[in-house]
Amino acid sequence: MRELERVPISVYRLLGLAHRAGRLLAGEEAVRAALRSGKARLIFLAGDASPHTRARFTGPAASGVVVLVGGNRRDLGMAIGKGERVVVALTDPGFARRILREVELKEVGE
Repeated sequence: MRELERVPISVYRLLGLAHRAGRLLAGEEAVRAALRSGKARLIFLAGDASPHTRARFTGPAASGVVVLVGGNRRDLGMAIGKGERVVVALTDPGFARRILREVELKEVGE
């Protein structure tokens, strides 16, 4: 699990693009199903998620999947054109890599 102090706008844009491309699943049930089936490549969890929800998506069920935590449920939902969302999962490795790259670049100040 990786806590983001600030979520770059480029990450929200990529999440929206992934959603429109059909490569993103939103909501707790859909993300849990993606974890069980092995389709989740990256999980993005809103920073204001409850401790119970955090534990559900950062525990053993998410082993082997990168989990980013940051922002809030309102911004996460807006990024994908929906109402508030606490958790989303990327199912495409290419989108997952691009988001991780954006996070790394912003952390080193590029």
